[in-house]
Amino acid sequence: MRKSLNSHALGRLKHSLGFTLLEVMIAVAIFAGVAVTITDTASMRVDNLLSVRMMTMASFVAENRLAEIQLTGIPPGEGENKDVIEMGDNEWNILTKVEKTQFPGMVRIDLSVAPEEFKDNYVITLSTVMGPH
Repeated sequence: MRKSLNSHALGRLKHSLGFTLLEVMIAVAIFAGVAVTITDTASMRVDNLLSVRMMTMASFVAENRLAEIQLTGIPPGEGENKDVIEMGDNEWNILTKVEKTQFPGMVRIDLSVAPEEFKDNYVITLSTVMGPH
C-alpha cells in the first residue's frame, strides 16, 4: 500500500513540475515593470549629474571672470557686455551687467553664464559690488 501511494504521489508530482503560461506571463510583466523603473531612475540620475556638472562649470567661469575684474582694481564702466570664453572643453557665454549704486564710485557687477549651445539660458548669475580701493 505504501508503495502504491508513493507512485501515485510521484505521478502527481510529474504533472506539477514547471510553470503555467499565466505564471510566466505574470513574472515577465513584473520583471518588465521593475526594468522600466530602474531605467527611468538611472536616466534621471544621469540627467541630474550632467546638470550639476554644467552648473559647476558655469560657476567656475563666473568666479574666474569676477576674480579677473577684481584683480584689475578698476571697476568696469556701466552697461552690458557679452563675451564668449572657452573653459573645460566648452564655450561659455558671459553677460556682464554693470550698474551704478547709491554710493559714489561703487558699482554692482552681475555676471550671468550660459553654455554656448543654450546662449540665452543662463544657468548661473553671480553678483558683487566694487569700488575704488
